[in-house]
Amino acid sequence: MHIAIFLDQNPNFLGGAQRSALNHAKYLRLAGHRVSFVAPRAGFAEGSRDDVFYPSIDLKFFGSVAAPLGFNAPEKYIHQAMLQRGIPDLIHVQGEFAAALLGNKFAFELDLPVVQTLHTNLRGIRDSTGHRLTAMLIRFSSRSICREVPSMGSRRTSDVYEYLNQICNQAKIVVAPSTHWAKEVMSISGLKHIRVVPNGFDDDAFASIAKPTLTKITPELIWSGRFSAEKGFLDCIYAVAFAKRQTNERFRVKFYGAGALEAKGRRLVRRLGLQDRISFLGPVSHREMLLALSGAQAVLQTNLDSETQGMTVMEAGVLQTPAIIRDPKIAAELPFDSYWLAQDSTIDGLGRAIAGAVDDIASGDAKPADFGEKFLQSKQTEDLLELYERALG
Repeated sequence: MHIAIFLDQNPNFLGGAQRSALNHAKYLRLAGHRVSFVAPRAGFAEGSRDDVFYPSIDLKFFGSVAAPLGFNAPEKYIHQAMLQRGIPDLIHVQGEFAAALLGNKFAFELDLPVVQTLHTNLRGIRDSTGHRLTAMLIRFSSRSICREVPSMGSRRTSDVYEYLNQICNQAKIVVAPSTHWAKEVMSISGLKHIRVVPNGFDDDAFASIAKPTLTKITPELIWSGRFSAEKGFLDCIYAVAFAKRQTNERFRVKFYGAGALEAKGRRLVRRLGLQDRISFLGPVSHREMLLALSGAQAVLQTNLDSETQGMTVMEAGVLQTPAIIRDPKIAAELPFDSYWLAQDSTIDGLGRAIAGAVDDIASGDAKPADFGEKFLQSKQTEDLLELYERALG
């Protein structure tokens, strides 16, 4: 089988959707299938000989983000490149914007089945960045889809859930990475059947990393992600300051990643006098991130109601590292008693959870996180292959 995976961002960029797609592609290939990524090129060279990275612009201000240079030029580029590589059997759209438009138009014109994965919590983005800005973005994307892909509908919208319904109109099967996101979308969008297939983690990568044995524990916490409002980046810094006042135990928090709020975050750390508690490590390779998660005593999940899965806490759990969680929806996806959950959504509530976790870890009473094989990619790819077969009919 030849599967084309359409992404909003280059698979080499940081991000849960990209990492999930790379892992899935690896295990598809191990099973004997061909995979072509279709995504913006940005500053990257071509990937494998099957990949199609179309011309785009790199929006460095927003971190690892790229945008197509219009839609006509990428569409022609994709068609020509795919003719050279061979027409795929199935299109798997793993994005809600450029990927949804370009992937569905390509599938419509060649009468190919589509599987759509809903990775992005657009409602969460709307709530954190503003209704007006999000409505403008969605309306622009909806208008482009209505104009370019007749099978996806003719009614333009600026509503999050109507738009999610629209981009799934042509899909044979719709997938979400968590039960809570699938339920939310189905309850409001009009979509009736969404399959839950978690974003998986590379079996080989996790098998090669052993949990270190520590004799003396000074709690070290990890925060990883994009330095943005919806990820709770600044909220976490304020919560660390609160936790510092709540516990006599020493602890450190390491921030991995980059983003538009980094300079503001660094200033805030200095203003709150947290230089002895917080350090910034920048973006690192995935293996370096896994090693950091394995060696930490807990991982911080500080966004609120804006994730479709919460990949980092699940990666940590596979490595037997528990989580400090702010969002109860993410906690509900995890094995019981593998996390500390904030009792409310406030910054102080998050700070109390951090302090409680630090006290437990320092006293040797850490949570026994061990997720086993539940989230390994080999299992998720097996499930997706079954869905591909159904989509092909």
